[in-house]
Amino acid sequence: MERLTVPQGDFTLCRHPVRPNDPLRAWDAADAYLLRHAATLPWSRPSPGSQPAVLIVNDGHGALAVALAGARARSLSD
Repeated sequence: MERLTVPQGDFTLCRHPVRPNDPLRAWDAADAYLLRHAATLPWSRPSPGSQPAVLIVNDGHGALAVALAGARARSLSD
């Protein structure tokens, strides 16, 4: 398992099924970039009682959903 470190936190993630010596991660550079960018947006620092919902689209292995769980995240996949 590898660790994803982004402004939203530090997460230990793995792909399922777990395979020994699997070179693939449960996130990619686009996920990390998006999470770093999201941390700079005004909705990432809401005032009390005014937290907007976030829509996550096609989150392949759930890295975005885990990192944005505190942001009333909803997920849509095809």
